[in-house]
Amino acid sequence: MALLRFGSLLLLGFLLVAQCAPQKKFRRHMVRGRPEGGFVPKPVKNEKYAGERSYMAGIFENKVDHFSLNSTAVYNQRYWYNDQWYKSGGPVFLMLGGESEEDPYWVQDGDLEWTQMAQQNGAMVFLLEHRYYGQSRPTTDMATANLVYLSSAQALEDMAMFITAMKVKFPNIAAAPWVTFGGSYSGALAAWARIKHPELVAMAVGSSGPVQAENSITRESAQCAQSVTTAFNQVAALLQTASGRQSLKSTFNLCDDLVPTDAKQIENFWQTVYGPYMEIVQYSGDNACLNTLYVEKTTEVEKLDRFYIDECTNIFGSDYNSASVASAVAHVNDYYGGRNMDSSYIILPNGNIDPWHALGKLNSSTSTILPVVIDGAAHCADMYSPSSTDPASMAAARKTIATQLQQWLQSIN
Repeated sequence: MALLRFGSLLLLGFLLVAQCAPQKKFRRHMVRGRPEGGFVPKPVKNEKYAGERSYMAGIFENKVDHFSLNSTAVYNQRYWYNDQWYKSGGPVFLMLGGESEEDPYWVQDGDLEWTQMAQQNGAMVFLLEHRYYGQSRPTTDMATANLVYLSSAQALEDMAMFITAMKVKFPNIAAAPWVTFGGSYSGALAAWARIKHPELVAMAVGSSGPVQAENSITRESAQCAQSVTTAFNQVAALLQTASGRQSLKSTFNLCDDLVPTDAKQIENFWQTVYGPYMEIVQYSGDNACLNTLYVEKTTEVEKLDRFYIDECTNIFGSDYNSASVASAVAHVNDYYGGRNMDSSYIILPNGNIDPWHALGKLNSSTSTILPVVIDGAAHCADMYSPSSTDPASMAAARKTIATQLQQWLQSIN
C-alpha cells in the first residue's frame, strides 16, 4: 500500500499543477521523451545582459554533402561570434549546435560556464548551428531522400570547413588553438570533433555527451523504480475500466472523458503522464524522490519504444526498422570508438542523476581524458550560470573543468 500511495502522489503531483485545459491547447515540455527545443535547454536570460548585443551574426556557405567528390551543392549555415573577451594569442572556443535552433545568447551571456572560461583564457567564442535545425537547412524540404545528409559525420565536416574558413577570415586567430564545446548530443559531437579532426580541434569539453551508442538502457534503483513502476501500472489498470477512467479524470483534473477507442487521445494522455517524469529525472530542480541512476522501464513504456521504431518505418520507409537501428548503433560506436575513444585533451562532465550519464565515459586510464562525475547534478547542468539550486559539488566540478582546460591550454602555448 505504501508503494501505491507513493506512486499515486507522485503522479498526482505531475499534473495537478495545471488547470483543466482542452487537449488541443495543452503544450507539453517533453514530447515523446524529448524536450521541445532539444536536450540542452536554452540559457535563462540574465537581466544583466538585457538589451545588450555584444555578438555578431554571420552566414557560412557550407557543403551539403562532404562525402561525395562530385557534389557541388552548398547551403547557408548560421553562426554567431563574440570577440569582446579575446586577447592576442588566446584560444578560440566553438560551441557546436545540437538538435534544435540555436540561440545567440550562448555567446552573449558572460556568466555561463564556457564564457567564464573564455574570459579566463582570453578566448574568442563562436556558436555554429547544426545542419537541418533553425535556419541552417541544406535542402529545400525535409523529404526522406533529403535527410540522407543529416548525420553527425556530416555535421563534423561542417565544423571542419567552418574552422578552416574562420582561420582565413580572422587572421588574428589563424594560429589559435580551437576548443569545442557542447551538451548532450552536441557534447558527444564536441568530443568526436577532437577524435576525428585533431589537426583542427586541440581540445574538447563535452557535457553530458552520450558517447556510447545503445539501443536501450535500463538500470535498477529498486525502491524508486518499483514505486514509479507501480504507479504507472496502476494508471494502466485504471484505464481498462469505465470507473477507473473516471477516477483518472478526477485525479488528473482532465477536461474530457478518456475514450478507450480513441488511440490518439490515450497516447496523448500517456505522453502527458510520462513527460514530466522524464523531465524531472533529466534536469535540475528538486529531484529528491527520483534521485536514481535510471529507472527500469514499465511494460507500457516498452510498448512505446516499439511504437517509435514503427513510427520511423511508417514515416521514412521499410529501410528504417529494428535491424537498421541496431546496425546504425554499432556503426556509431565503431566509427567514434564509444567509451573506448582513442584521443586526448577531452573533458567529459556528467551529472550522476542524469539518466543519460549511463552512456557517458565515466572513468579513464589516461590523464588526458578527464571524466568529471558531478554528484547530484542533472543533464548538462554544468553548462549554465551558477545558481542557488546547484548541488554542493557543482562549484568544485566547474573549478576542476576550468583549471584543467587552462592547464592544457598553457601547456601547448
